[in-house]
Amino acid sequence: MKRTLTLALLASATLFPACSDMGPGSDDLERQIATQRAIWKAYRPATYTFDVERLCFCAEEARGPVRVSVAGEQVRARTYLGDGSPVDASYHDLFPSVDGLFDILEEAVRGGAHQIQVTWDPVTGAPLDFWVDYEANLADEEQGYRLVAAPRAGG
Repeated sequence: MKRTLTLALLASATLFPACSDMGPGSDDLERQIATQRAIWKAYRPATYTFDVERLCFCAEEARGPVRVSVAGEQVRARTYLGDGSPVDASYHDLFPSVDGLFDILEEAVRGGAHQIQVTWDPVTGAPLDFWVDYEANLADEEQGYRLVAAPRAGG
């Protein structure tokens, strides 16, 4: 059953472009996020790791890149790729699981972000990179994420 669902979701994903550039209140982007999240849920390994970098005008500790290790839906470890040190607890929310990345995108859509750009992984459904410009006339409030290494089973 899970394989049939995965194949059906992968087939439906071809209806959507790999890259999206949407403005506020885009129903199309909401549908894409829901479709890609369903593909991710069908794909998501029991444990996985991925490397992520935040794209923002912020301190280096808040940018990474960071290796995120996940079991189930819970992040188990966050370590900086540069020196292997653990991410301080005050920065944990900045480096979520893949499900958390979907949550950030959904919040940006619900919050009426000015512009959202997303590139999806055609196999896993995960957002490979995204950029959110929250306010049209405000500088330096934009943020995004880029997966330096896509999710892979194991952790």
